[in-house]
Amino acid sequence: MTLLSTLLSLTAIALSFKSIRTIPMRVILALLCFFQLFLLGFYFVADHLTGSGVNESVLYHLNTDMEGAGLKEFSYLIALSTAYLLSILLTSTLLYRKSYNKNHIKPIRYSTSIAVFIAALATNPTLLDIGRAFYSNQSGTPSDYIDIKKASLPENPKNLVFIYLESLERTYFNERIFPNLLPELSALEQQAISFTDIRQAYGTGWTIAGITASQCGVPLITPANGNAMGSMDQFLPRANCLGDLLSKHNYELNYLGGAHLNFAGKGRFYKTHNFQRIEGLQELHHTLKDPLYTSSWGLFDDTLYDLAYQRFEELSTKNQPFGLFMLTLDTHHPSGLQSSTCKEVQYADGKNPMLNAVHCADRLASSFIRRLLSSKAADNTIIVVASDHLAMQNTASGLLNQSPRRNLLMMFAPNHSGDQISKPGSTLDTGPTILQLLGSPIRVLGMGRSLLEKNTPTLTEAHASLDDTLTSYRNFFKSLWSFPQLEAGITVQPNSQKLFLGQRVLDFPALILLNADLHVREVRFPSIEDPSLSYQVSDLAPEQLFILVDHCPGKKSINPDSPLSDTLFCMSYGALGADKPFKRLALREKIHFSKYQLEEELLAYKVQGAGKLYAEQRQQLLLLDRYGTADVIDYKSSINSSFTLISSSSPSGNSRIETATSDMELSRGLTLIGLGDDQSAVVLQHQDTCEPYRHQAPLVDSFQNIINRESFQVFAIIAHDSAWCRDKEDMRPALESTNLEAWRTLEFRVPYIAIIDKNRTQQEFLGSPNESLVIRIN
Repeated sequence: MTLLSTLLSLTAIALSFKSIRTIPMRVILALLCFFQLFLLGFYFVADHLTGSGVNESVLYHLNTDMEGAGLKEFSYLIALSTAYLLSILLTSTLLYRKSYNKNHIKPIRYSTSIAVFIAALATNPTLLDIGRAFYSNQSGTPSDYIDIKKASLPENPKNLVFIYLESLERTYFNERIFPNLLPELSALEQQAISFTDIRQAYGTGWTIAGITASQCGVPLITPANGNAMGSMDQFLPRANCLGDLLSKHNYELNYLGGAHLNFAGKGRFYKTHNFQRIEGLQELHHTLKDPLYTSSWGLFDDTLYDLAYQRFEELSTKNQPFGLFMLTLDTHHPSGLQSSTCKEVQYADGKNPMLNAVHCADRLASSFIRRLLSSKAADNTIIVVASDHLAMQNTASGLLNQSPRRNLLMMFAPNHSGDQISKPGSTLDTGPTILQLLGSPIRVLGMGRSLLEKNTPTLTEAHASLDDTLTSYRNFFKSLWSFPQLEAGITVQPNSQKLFLGQRVLDFPALILLNADLHVREVRFPSIEDPSLSYQVSDLAPEQLFILVDHCPGKKSINPDSPLSDTLFCMSYGALGADKPFKRLALREKIHFSKYQLEEELLAYKVQGAGKLYAEQRQQLLLLDRYGTADVIDYKSSINSSFTLISSSSPSGNSRIETATSDMELSRGLTLIGLGDDQSAVVLQHQDTCEPYRHQAPLVDSFQNIINRESFQVFAIIAHDSAWCRDKEDMRPALESTNLEAWRTLEFRVPYIAIIDKNRTQQEFLGSPNESLVIRIN
């Protein structure tokens, strides 16, 4: 478009020559010419600075002051821009004069030149970029999203008890597939308002996402894996949720859960949204009569229900409304858990552990609900029973998939009983439905609509594909995280693994992505379900500015003036496709970067695109991700095969041999491997030289004797974790008869690889403590 707009400009100027006589028409030509050429020049300047034309950063600075901008660095650009501005003023003035024709008016030529100037403006890249940015900003908040900041309630509002039954979806109620699986909850359903068509929408399919959807009316959309955002100090602070609305009416809000609060950020979700008392496994463990009575996830459900009822009675005695929210665990995938009170409970033949757990959950949940319904506070309490999400893959999945999958949602409310509502909806609609039952005139919350409103369609009903609609609003939902900004700079505290951005505090490792104006647009955290942060950096666009605070890689891949032998964390920043490498600093103590320092450092990167440096830095990051170091040593051997040898000096590391077709993991101690011409790698002897006399047979033969009698031409000796732990002498039986010497100086948890080539020579390699040593044999 830039070239086309330029060619159209030149064509219009040529057509304008001696085309008109009147002054107003000549002025129009001159103004069109100046405006078009000015916008073209503006685009080239903006593109030079940003690498992506007139983007959000340019528009941002046009609307804010430029105080603190390093204009001196752009003196050459200012000079060129001034010269260009003078030249287009001169060109426009000349056009005004040269378009004059005192003898013959040429209306067709004049009209054509005006039309071509308009076409040039229509294809002007500056106007196109501004138009795209304007459209994006205008469509930022979806029309379906209703931000409720206040919900009026009756003078004496009812209490609320919200029971999330982990993965206990409505499909389990299907008597054809699961006869008599949930008899007691099925009986209680006759007293409840039961919603039978609650579907699972995009971004609501795991616990914290289901909680967010049901209380805030929005899916949980994050830059990284949903469960990784617990490292944020605030959880969706820009969303208005049930807790925010109820707290304005003096509700005492409590959350009780059997799992750790820090998992998936549940604790921070409730804290952000005005819950006063938030308790998980760590906070409730002291109440256990038997401290060992916990599951792999946390408290068993029978314990949680007893604690929850005690809390309910306590809250009921107070002269203020309350909300008691709780989340069970026993029906967690893949096979469920079973409380001790259900020791004798089994479903059918008892062979399906998940169905046994669900059958037990039926007994425990229904008993708890009946206690609530028979309490003195029952007439002033609404009870919500819901699945947090559809069940994930478990031992009953084959049966669940025989029917359309639906979430469970039942509400017990005074003066409402036995109603079945088949209105299609999702967990997004739970919050506004609760508000209506509490007596609020509000019928919407975020993307949710009350399921009790017959004449107001839910988004499930209103859109052909709710998932597609929600997906199209991803950027808006991510904006609800309100990422901390750099106005007060950034402080890194290595000892506590905290990042301070003004009043905001984040855990690290963390990856911060910045717009060209240094506005934080995303913060990502590590998750076992996502690629590592190093890999995510390697996948960034060349122009993307970033700050990464993570574990340090190997020393040799770092700036030589910043040795890392005594440090654990590093801070990297820059852009992969810039004119210079990104920087990496060792973090040994608390360090602060002011906003001015960050601007000086980060804005100094000039984007060059996906060139040679970009490829080199990307490759370095991929090596870091794969091996924990970017220092890969190339070794030429006498065999026609390729191998990668990795010695890790960490017990949680992965020492191994990689071939073109497979990986072979190695155990602690020293391993002798024969390497063949046919890509074969054979373990010839292994000895746990860290504890040579415990749980293993004594060494049958020395490594050298094995090498002498084997037909392999090349051998490798690789250490994993540590080649010795108590005494270096423990390595002697395996290695002394070899001609190797460096092992005698080997320290605790130092990676070690020796390569013995019968046709050439032998060589030993020692790495750095707590790092990986990688050798590529070609």
